[in-house]
Amino acid sequence: MVVFKNAPIDLARLIVETAALSDWSLCTARALSCVSREVQLWSDQFLFQNIVIQEEGAAPGAMLRFIDDFISEDPSPRIGRARAYIKTFSTKQEEDYDGRIPKFISLCSALESLCIWSLEHDSSYFSTNIPSLRKMSLASFDYPLSFKMPLFQAVTHLELAGVMTAGWPLIWNADLSSMPSLTHL
Repeated sequence: MVVFKNAPIDLARLIVETAALSDWSLCTARALSCVSREVQLWSDQFLFQNIVIQEEGAAPGAMLRFIDDFISEDPSPRIGRARAYIKTFSTKQEEDYDGRIPKFISLCSALESLCIWSLEHDSSYFSTNIPSLRKMSLASFDYPLSFKMPLFQAVTHLELAGVMTAGWPLIWNADLSSMPSLTHL
């Protein structure tokens, strides 16, 4: 890399990472990812760290292409690396992109925080065990949800919003004890 020709590589990486984190919009990280393949490797971890899907997405087609590449058997090298970078995934979508979201979640190997605030989900969202998952926020589920499912096993912090129905207190008493790591509700 010409810019850092005489600098130690760890110093060059530190400068790039600091610059990538310099703004909330991640414009700098996006710009840095175009400098070179090496710099892209360093800045991508910040670009892919938090994935948020909202109903009013500016580019739903782009998000769908990203998700399709992410869940494919043979993703592009950059998206393949992104699987290990995603730490937070949040969706407020009313739909799950034709079942793609549960598979997407299952491929996020470093996922630490998951937020699903929408109406139409089924148990396929919770059938994968992700050992790194610690925080989960759920809202607007109209059916009983079993906390015995694999996705809940490592969760330490659980937030439930808008899920109060007639049967929930009984489910909580029976199921929350099946979450061995739960410390905060």
